[in-house]
Amino acid sequence: MRAARTVNNWTKAWGLALSLGIFYISPAQAQDTLTDPTGRMMTPRESHTATLLNDGYVLVVGGINWEPTIGCPAGHLCLSALASAELFNPATGTFASAGYMSAPRVYHTATLLTNGKVLIAGGDDQRTTAYATAQLFDPASGLVTSTGNMMAARTGHTATLLADGKVLVAGGGNTSGSDTEGTKSAELYDPATGKFTPTGNMNVSRTLHTATLLSDGRVLIAGGYSPDSTAELYNPATGTFRLTGSMSFSRLGHTASLLTSGEVLVTGGQYGSVATATTELFNPVTGIFTPAGNMLSPRESHTATRLPDGKVLVTGGVNRNRIWSSAELFDPAKGRFALAGNMETERTLHTATLLMNGEVLITGGINSDNAAHLNSLASAELSDFGAEHGTVTLSPQAMSFFCHTGVGGPAGCSPSETATLTNIGSTPVYVFGVVTSPANGRSFAFFQTSHCPQVLLPGQSCTVAVWFEGSVGGRDVGVGTTKYTATLYVSDTASGSPHNVMLTGTATNN
Repeated sequence: MRAARTVNNWTKAWGLALSLGIFYISPAQAQDTLTDPTGRMMTPRESHTATLLNDGYVLVVGGINWEPTIGCPAGHLCLSALASAELFNPATGTFASAGYMSAPRVYHTATLLTNGKVLIAGGDDQRTTAYATAQLFDPASGLVTSTGNMMAARTGHTATLLADGKVLVAGGGNTSGSDTEGTKSAELYDPATGKFTPTGNMNVSRTLHTATLLSDGRVLIAGGYSPDSTAELYNPATGTFRLTGSMSFSRLGHTASLLTSGEVLVTGGQYGSVATATTELFNPVTGIFTPAGNMLSPRESHTATRLPDGKVLVTGGVNRNRIWSSAELFDPAKGRFALAGNMETERTLHTATLLMNGEVLITGGINSDNAAHLNSLASAELSDFGAEHGTVTLSPQAMSFFCHTGVGGPAGCSPSETATLTNIGSTPVYVFGVVTSPANGRSFAFFQTSHCPQVLLPGQSCTVAVWFEGSVGGRDVGVGTTKYTATLYVSDTASGSPHNVMLTGTATNN
């Protein structure tokens, strides 16, 4: 039986559980929230992908949701794959359309390449078709274009960016809507040629497994359907896989996170017919898994995100008839988990993406709010665990301008002045607003032009040109001297935002 199909049937079973009203929130969920809501996605999604781009935006692609579709019984909702994509702007906390893929996809992969583009590969249509096709999203143009096809149709596979810039695609099922196992085959995508080529086969057929790039450039492949406890290592130098030590438990719907120590933390997953709270650490030197501290709750289809301080944030997931809103934090130094509070809503089959400032963006998934059908979510949340808000300077602190009109001297205004914003911290800063307020005096006005990028990297500076202009609308100020004041505001994600410069304009008319 193919694991991707297993999850599909299992997801539909949740819908039956919901209709019987057997979902509930556990007492452990009655904790303080760890997240703040942000803008909603344009489309409800579950089992989608979310990829951090080089400009700090997040690309959300595909997935499935519950909606009335062709062939769906009247008055009912059915799962439907999505072709749409959208972008999250961390500066404004909003989502906007990023166009459409050539086909609806779920259980696909989305991998950020070294050239800044995103490789979207495989997946299935939630009906009868798995895809060998692949596409590229280009943030510079905002377009989704086709690239070379994979050598085999795959869904529920993994795609891992290697140190040389190529992408290792491994395993996955080859059919949607029928019971087939994953494949042992793997292939490499070369961004330079846009083509896929074969590489060595895995030792075990896998789908819905994990793939983790190790510090030495190898890739750890672990678990997957049916579920399985085995693990293997891919060596890019030889293009071969070899079995390594097995996990203590069979796992499906688990996570695998590279720690700063070089070890890999494996958490939860489906063990038998239930989720497990067990975790283990893989040592790449010895090739052995050893038990780590248990999570506080058993989870599968959850997320695990390594934070800038090296801790791992685990959110949501499901155990039988419970969907969790709770989150936990793993401290590698202590080797144990601690409760990290709650999300705004319970979620499973969601995504969690570490942003450039250390916040974690949580999007979509499903929960038990809808008593009649499974509830695909459009909501999103931000966790500031480990967030670094950055430090900037804006100078000078004040600017003065002069304009003369009328008789008694040459007419004109002083030239523009430049305000400089500098990132003096160690984390990128998003710049999302440059305004002058009040913008206009009675006849004179302050104006500005920003030359700042959307993301100001550590050590980087940008400038804002400011000037004072006379005779707005052809009206003079009147005889005499008049002074005007305003403030230039620069809004960003650094501490102390908005940052400001005091503006003074002196107008004379003799």
